[in-house]
Amino acid sequence: MNRSTYDQNKKIVIVDDEQELALLISDQLNILGFETEVYTNPMAASSYLRNTIDTIDLVISDIRMPNLPGNMLIKEIKDAKGSEAPPVIFITGHSDFAEEELLKLGAEMVLPKPFTLKILSRAIQETLAKNNDRQVEIPAI
Repeated sequence: MNRSTYDQNKKIVIVDDEQELALLISDQLNILGFETEVYTNPMAASSYLRNTIDTIDLVISDIRMPNLPGNMLIKEIKDAKGSEAPPVIFITGHSDFAEEELLKLGAEMVLPKPFTLKILSRAIQETLAKNNDRQVEIPAI
């Protein structure tokens, strides 16, 4: 994996109740140069996001989680900042929602589990570029 120079000031919050997966995603994104925060408890993630939303560039969240499902988490994010809220990429092994419903809620993208790092990095690149109106270069994998 090549590490490239690009805007490494991007902060990504990862929310998934599967700790091993959340940490694996975080480790891989750290290698790519991103700063990450990992939450396996969506309620704790919600509290963190409310207090630091202006410093977050992207949220990657599972949909099916106990106590606060991803669709409610995105609603809280959008309610807190409206159009200034950071973009959200949903990751899911199974969802009770159609992809179109999740996109209407404000998600930028929905990735089915399992996915490769290449697919995730491409989704991040597209999402950040779309939301920053500029090209974001992610290292080749």
